[in-house]
Amino acid sequence: MSDPFFRIHTLGCKVNQYESQEIRERLLEAGMREAAPGRKADLYIVNTCTVTRKADKDSLYAIRRSHREDPGASIVATGCMAEFGAGILRKEPGVRMVIKNRDKAKISARIIKDFLPSGKGISFFEGRTRAFLKVQDGCNNFCSYCIVPHVRGSSRSKPVLQILEESRRLIANGYREIVLTGICLGAYGRDLKRGMSLAGVIERMQELPGLKRIRISSIEAKDVDDGLIRCLRWPGKLCRHMHIPIQSGDDDILAAMDRRYTRRDYLDLIARLKKACPDIAITTDVLVGFPGEEERNFLNTLDLVRRIEPLRTHIFPYSPRPNTKAYALRKAVALDIVRDRLKRMSEAADDCARNYQQKRLSSVMDVLMETPSKDHPGEWEGYTDTYMKVVFRSRKRLSNNIISLRLKKLIGNKIMAVLP
Repeated sequence: MSDPFFRIHTLGCKVNQYESQEIRERLLEAGMREAAPGRKADLYIVNTCTVTRKADKDSLYAIRRSHREDPGASIVATGCMAEFGAGILRKEPGVRMVIKNRDKAKISARIIKDFLPSGKGISFFEGRTRAFLKVQDGCNNFCSYCIVPHVRGSSRSKPVLQILEESRRLIANGYREIVLTGICLGAYGRDLKRGMSLAGVIERMQELPGLKRIRISSIEAKDVDDGLIRCLRWPGKLCRHMHIPIQSGDDDILAAMDRRYTRRDYLDLIARLKKACPDIAITTDVLVGFPGEEERNFLNTLDLVRRIEPLRTHIFPYSPRPNTKAYALRKAVALDIVRDRLKRMSEAADDCARNYQQKRLSSVMDVLMETPSKDHPGEWEGYTDTYMKVVFRSRKRLSNNIISLRLKKLIGNKIMAVLP
């Protein structure tokens, strides 16, 4: 095969996106070329997700779509669905190889029959202004509903020197914001002999010239420690934004989920964060319809969401996953009740988002501009460090520029901004 073309389809979390980028770079280094939109590829890599039943369906759809694009092409399926669903994936037309997560780093070698060094990391991030940097993989929590620890393995941390080297490469290629990501990001460092923490990594990254922002992708409430909170207090580079999943605001459901914190623990943490950083934006995840969830349990979650007033709330219906503790529970919530609760939670989340954003109108904030608006020609979209989406009208090309703007008007889930 001479200069073969490849295409990568990625599903799921930021870690999967990072690993797809790592695969991309290794293949490009090997002399392969990435297929432009509309061009057929010789090889399709589908990086699957299995966190919900829908994720399984979406992963299979991506494989089938790849086969339809070019029935003669080879398909490599990898990612989390490959752990327990390898047999299903191998039956799909066009699938020539199924590679589990632990072997992802060797995909290039297996494809081109020429071993390439693994673990080098990345130096750019295709199609993005903000670069994701995976610093941790795996999870030791084993929440009762979650398949992730079974498909990702135990927690593993990337050495800090490798993180800094990778960060320097990204900065050298023009990235001004780096998003630290992991499967259980807050567990970073616990497996390392020298006891480096996530806060320690951030402290070291703050010293890197050219880097303007450091963002945390997602972190569990029990992992937000004093060191991390101190990073927020500094006039440094850590974004005033944390994504801290709630899942439930009811102690009985939290216990059944094996979440290892209480409603009061979560409220106390948010209070500490807002005291240290009054403008901090909280984004979160909520799981609706966990087995045995009654109306009173749901109302406690609804109340907690309203109390913390998150900027964004990702709402998911419970999805039973084989091999998890919750899969054996015989207390399914009726589908019509789940749909009603999803609707009510979504309405509350929208109210919270509007309240948070309206309180910041008329303030001046730095915005990292990213892409032209798809809906309105002549407008650019970007994000504040607090993760508010901002729209600004300009004839200039603004991608990857940080501009101070006055937040003027809330339009849907975006804020129209002007020069101060």
